[in-house]
This record gives sequence, C-alpha cells and structure tokens, in this order.
Amino acid sequence: MFGTMQSLHNFIRASSKRHVVFESTLLEFSKKSGPSTLKILSDTRWSCRAEALNSILLNYEVIIKILEEISETDISCGPEATYSLLKNICDFKFVFCLVFIKDVMTHTNILSKYLQSINMNYAAVISMSTQSINIFKEMRSDKKFDEMWDKVIEIAIENNIKPPQVP
Repeated sequence: MFGTMQSLHNFIRASSKRHVVFESTLLEFSKKSGPSTLKILSDTRWSCRAEALNSILLNYEVIIKILEEISETDISCGPEATYSLLKNICDFKFVFCLVFIKDVMTHTNILSKYLQSINMNYAAVISMSTQSINIFKEMRSDKKFDEMWDKVIEIAIENNIKPPQVP
C-alpha cells in the first residue's frame, strides 16, 4: 500500500502538467475537508505518513477520476496510470490496508507528536501509552473489525471496486 502511495505521488510530481491538473481538480471536486494535495511519505516521520494516508482516503474518489482522465488524455503516460496505478488503487486489498493502517496511525501519531513536544512529562507519557495500548486491544475486537470492514465495503461499493470473493 505504501509503495502504491509513493508511486502515485511520484507519478503526479514527475510532470508539472499532471501536477497542476491533479491539484486543481482536487481543489475543485473534493467534497470533504482536509488535505487537498498528495503528501509525500517520509521514512522517518510518522506524522507525514499519517497525513499521506489521510489525503488519499479523503480524496479517494477524486484521485480515481483524475487517474482515469490522465489515462484517457495523456498519450505518453496514460497506460501507466491505467494499468499500474489504477489497478493497484482500485483493489480491495489496497482500500482495506488504507483504512486499517489509517486507524492505527491516527492513534500512534497522537502519541508520537506528544513524545516530541517540549512539554512532555513522564506521567503523561505513561498515561498516553496505556491509553494507546488499550485502544489497540479494543481494535482487535470483532465489533471494531466489523466497523472497519463495513467502512471498507462502503468505499468499495461507492467506487465500483470488486469485494473479496471466498475461493
């Protein structure tokens, strides 16, 4: 999933024309508030990864439409958008990982940012760490999994993505 996200970012940034079209279309058609641009993935900063996940998830439908448009109008790079990026992004496994990792990173990002603050104190770190552990334990429940699964199914249906099939 992170490799696909990085490929998407690199594909859009590789051409100033694609970048301008992508950014302007995102700003024009994005219905949700939040990041209206693709964020780069950082190897060391978890907050950058959390922002990148959030920007893809919030703008998912628009990203698919933009890639479809690029695949139809850009003769030199159209096939790359269609066969590689669209295939990977429109895959149920990608959406599932996107939703799952976003939920995990939302909680780790809060703790990570606090650990980097100058106002950090030991008691608060212990409390926040315990809360994070409890949240992760709760995420392992059938109820939370079903909620996440329903969210992934909803995204898949909205974007005509084939749900998983039992072999």
